[in-house]
Amino acid sequence: DVRQVFPEVSTVIRGGLPHDLMVLTSWGDSGTSPRVYAVAGAKVTDTVVWDPVVLNDADRRLLQRDAYVISDVETDLTPDTALGRLCTRFGVGSLLRVPLPLGTHIFGSLFFMSRDVNQFSDADLDFAARVATANREAPFLGGAVPSWFRKPYGAGWALIGDAGYNKDPITAPGKRCRKARRSGPSP
Repeated sequence: DVRQVFPEVSTVIRGGLPHDLMVLTSWGDSGTSPRVYAVAGAKVTDTVVWDPVVLNDADRRLLQRDAYVISDVETDLTPDTALGRLCTRFGVGSLLRVPLPLGTHIFGSLFFMSRDVNQFSDADLDFAARVATANREAPFLGGAVPSWFRKPYGAGWALIGDAGYNKDPITAPGKRCRKARRSGPSP
């Protein structure tokens, strides 16, 4: 799930496109309303943020297929739009939006947001579009060793430490056992 790594992705992208928040939107199950899918750079405690949004006419004008920059949210974005309300919630001053294509359709949008005005320009659109359309070019590291788990105890025996399971050594350091003690009477 991209939400698990979204903050790390945002950190990497920040080196090429400075931003305070990164927001991923997707079309809801109905296919007629978008919803916020992932946020990096702000803690979201209000569950309303994740709900699908009913669009008004002003919202629909913002759903063009092209990327765009809003230099000053306060003056250039109507506050009664879904995007205006989201920007108000997070204190956004400017933003850059690129569509996320899926085949010939638009899956959602990727927003780069700053709390400062005039943070983004049209010169940033190319980099942002390349981020939005990037493909994984190499396998993910980790998972090279198949993991397994077995019953760690039985009549008169018990496994201690890592003896009861095997995990990928890249992602799981395991446990260190300095000494073992009896866990029950010996047979």
